[in-house]
Amino acid sequence: MLHAANLASCLVVCLIAVSAPAQTLSAQTMPPLPHEQPADQHLERQNTKRQNNERQSSERQNSEPPAGQFVDNPFAGLSQPDAARYRTCMGMLVRKPEASLEAAHLWRDHEGGAPAKHCLGAALLTLDRYAEAAAWFEEAASDVREGRGIGASGATPGPSLVGDLLAQAGNAWLLANDPVRAYKSFSSAIGSVPIGSPSLKDLYLDRAIAAGMQKNYTQAIQDLGQVLDRDKDNLDALLLRAVAYRETEQALLADADLSRIIVLDPESGDALLERGNLRYERGQIQLARWDWIGAVVYYPGTDLAEVALNNLSQFPIGDRP
Repeated sequence: MLHAANLASCLVVCLIAVSAPAQTLSAQTMPPLPHEQPADQHLERQNTKRQNNERQSSERQNSEPPAGQFVDNPFAGLSQPDAARYRTCMGMLVRKPEASLEAAHLWRDHEGGAPAKHCLGAALLTLDRYAEAAAWFEEAASDVREGRGIGASGATPGPSLVGDLLAQAGNAWLLANDPVRAYKSFSSAIGSVPIGSPSLKDLYLDRAIAAGMQKNYTQAIQDLGQVLDRDKDNLDALLLRAVAYRETEQALLADADLSRIIVLDPESGDALLERGNLRYERGQIQLARWDWIGAVVYYPGTDLAEVALNNLSQFPIGDRP
């Protein structure tokens, strides 16, 4: 059932829809849309989503479970007394991030090893000091790889642990808007984890985002293909690959990925708006219209709906798509 706001939006766009007959024009005759969403905006939303996930992870950690049971804790096997130190350091992240940072520095200065550096990075991440956090995550990964300080920390070195730390470094570099260093961290992480590791799916997705932020869409397509080989219905990967296909002028492949998303999630506003823009560029006016209408109906009052309505409004009444 449509809510009142949805119904009102539907009435508006449906009036637009019936005001003109179906049209199909040559793609060469189509003026550029003034309200397209460039690839950068899709990537920026992924980064925003990532930042929110990082914050939510920190908030869950603040519930102070038993030592070694924190969400995304790469040091779950710490022995005492390092387990207690790690718990104290991580447990203060949300409420007292400055105190957590100070404790991590003190622990690191007294042979805390990789776990102390990981907590140091986590505290800096909480304080939005992303580049510094990434550097400490990378140093912790280097320590584990080289076996430095492992005896003092009680951690067990291994490729999965190295990969986890490098992945966190890559995510921090993305938040710092440094896709070059993020790409390097994710590449190192991919090379560190065992073949067949479940973490590879997320690592390839993250590296694809880093590649896209550098406008290396060919590499992004390759990495997103790796994601979809492991999870054929991954909506994020399908959307980002469609954007990359569009940027590399592979319109049919982009349309196929967007249509797949809409089959899986008929209310995907991003996919509807993107496919509408793509079909408009190809001169498929009738199809573009219905995609834009869908974006407005499902997401009334949002920036996404505003973009769709603006696209619909670009045409005189008699010529609207």
